[in-house]
Amino acid sequence: MARIMIVDDEEHIVETLQLAFKSRGHETIPLSDPTSVLSVVREEHPDAIILDLLMPGIDGYKLYHDLMADELLSSTPVAIITGHSGPLYERISREIGIALHLVKPFNPFDVVSQVEELINKSTAP
Repeated sequence: MARIMIVDDEEHIVETLQLAFKSRGHETIPLSDPTSVLSVVREEHPDAIILDLLMPGIDGYKLYHDLMADELLSSTPVAIITGHSGPLYERISREIGIALHLVKPFNPFDVVSQVEELINKSTAP
């Protein structure tokens, strides 16, 4: 069982992903307020984080940068989820080091499988 933080300002996205992760036995940490991510991550220690790209106040790329700047958080795998598809956003995600770039609309069970694979890679010796 893994602990997955889901950060998205769209409540239905968070709820959909929560149900999918819980159906596979994972615990979720839902957040709709992106400004609280850093403090909650430090407190909850998730195994992976899913960040929406476009949220009010701060975007997923900025949050990712802030997470990676913190030595205690920099090893946590991060996935970006966005409604923006296409090679530009995928290239930006890849170039800054984001492990997984997911595009809305999505199959929630595919997201779970991809995040499970991401966690397995990050914990492999």
